[in-house]
Amino acid sequence: MVRPRGRARRSRSTVPGPGGDRAEAGRAPGTRVRGDSPGSDPHPSHLEPRRRPRQERARATVQAILGAAADVIANDGYAAMTTNKVAERAGVSIGSLYQYFPNKQVILVSLLEEHLAHVHPVIERSLDELSDPAVPYVEAMHRMFVRLLALHRDANPRLQRALGEEVPQPPHVREQRRRREAEYTARVATILRDRPDVRAYNPEVAAQVLVEATSALSRWLAHEAPPDLDREAYVREAVRLLTAHLQPTRP
Repeated sequence: MVRPRGRARRSRSTVPGPGGDRAEAGRAPGTRVRGDSPGSDPHPSHLEPRRRPRQERARATVQAILGAAADVIANDGYAAMTTNKVAERAGVSIGSLYQYFPNKQVILVSLLEEHLAHVHPVIERSLDELSDPAVPYVEAMHRMFVRLLALHRDANPRLQRALGEEVPQPPHVREQRRRREAEYTARVATILRDRPDVRAYNPEVAAQVLVEATSALSRWLAHEAPPDLDREAYVREAVRLLTAHLQPTRP
């Protein structure tokens, strides 16, 4: 914080500043407040909610805020998002918003956590099918790819871009993603070893490639591929690529 010259040090104030994010009273023009921009303060506490809702009414308020934030990003973009705009769109007071979210970065981190929570059951269902020898391996792969593609496609591209590129991820989110990816990779490696219709020379390496390729291809097809692209043709080609383990591999 910048101290005004010749005056006693001012105490921190939590009044809303320009654009609706909190500012310090008396700060010099151009100085940055914690939470003003992604990555401005690496301390994990500034990327986590102030408190978790416990009652149904509080949970409804939080969901309204998150839904409004997603809507603002979808229509106006991440740069135009402010806590004041989100509160207005959600139909809550700025004070109610600040009870849970100290700045807009914390709102986006919460949206990221919601997205990860939606992805997990989709992958779990697909891994269960891949583990079932009664389901043909190629068919199980196709179903998984289609589900992931639908999940990405149903999400707003602007929101997905903000979550992937502009949201500072606190340590607990990074650790959650790392742990989940390691879990998925280990399960796929086991599947590649156990299924009689699959021959992978190095199941661990093949599983890592499979997980990374599936994620990247489904995200590209949903958000970055040209709109007139024949997506079904690309899905079929991606499945052929991702089921290459069906052929015996030699060192």
